[in-house]
Amino acid sequence: MISRRGLLLLGLAGTGALGAGLWFAPPGEEQGRFAPGELAYPGLAERLGGATRIEAIRHAQRVTLLREGESWRIEELEGYPARPGRVRETLTGLTELRLVEERSSDAAAHARLGVDDPASPSSTALRLRVLDASGAPLVDLLLGRRRVRTQGAAPETVHLRRAGEARAWLAEGRLVADADPQLWVDRDIANLPAERLRRAEIRRAGEE
Repeated sequence: MISRRGLLLLGLAGTGALGAGLWFAPPGEEQGRFAPGELAYPGLAERLGGATRIEAIRHAQRVTLLREGESWRIEELEGYPARPGRVRETLTGLTELRLVEERSSDAAAHARLGVDDPASPSSTALRLRVLDASGAPLVDLLLGRRRVRTQGAAPETVHLRRAGEARAWLAEGRLVADADPQLWVDRDIANLPAERLRRAEIRRAGEE
């Protein structure tokens, strides 16, 4: 039979173990904090009005979008306009990303999920950042392996890891992002309604 003193010592030991578990747990991994389906960035939709810069980086390739009034321009292409629909789709996708499953906090497993350090030569991760006018990040995350559903109503999923966190996640949502500046180019030179177009003239230097 365990004495009263023994029970007291066991109780203290259990409390200490629980405290150590909470103390050393990485941010966002405390018991009971995660609820499947919660937004990756709660309240982001309200803050995106202050976004002025978008960066997508993979290895040496990168694209930087700078806000100019209601439009976005591509810094690497001398300020050429970015496709409004693509920018809008990216920002909307960020607001709708939902965490559905916790994945590994082990750095050794991050490469398998595609969320390891993007500076590594073998990394396939894409770093996506959205910054406000002061340079503070509204979003800073690593995007990894994704699964595109081709049948049924099942949503697309992507592995991700938020900056400063060890834990990787599986998230639901469609997120369009790429580090190739050419994929962001607005290719519409002009978009005129047919009823407004009466005549077109094309002139080439040195020719009639």
